[in-house]
Amino acid sequence: MNDNNGLAAETKVYPLATADGFFYDDESNEQYGIESKDYENGNMIRRCTLSDGSIAIIRELTGSEMGINVNRLSVGNKDLVQFAILSIATKFGEAGKTMEEIMQMKGKDYLKIQVANSQINF
Repeated sequence: MNDNNGLAAETKVYPLATADGFFYDDESNEQYGIESKDYENGNMIRRCTLSDGSIAIIRELTGSEMGINVNRLSVGNKDLVQFAILSIATKFGEAGKTMEEIMQMKGKDYLKIQVANSQINF
């Protein structure tokens, strides 16, 4: 029995295509608005819309970016590592943000890009 006024519930099959070659990996990513894109060379990115309507693109980092650039930005402070990773991996429109700007983001936007980043960089 269904409770949709006689309509069968929609069954979604993941990955679910969106636009421009992006897709939702699963129901959770669809709910949070985190889209994925895989490139033929094996690289991946994630895209999500933030509360102000801006688009964040999170990309995979290379080993040297994780090892050298993150350590340089976080100056050995383990509390700054996640902010350093996000500042390197994420573009907001055509530009990036500094660690300090990411620290000042709304919590829900910070968490959204953090989840997207953890899916491809950890």
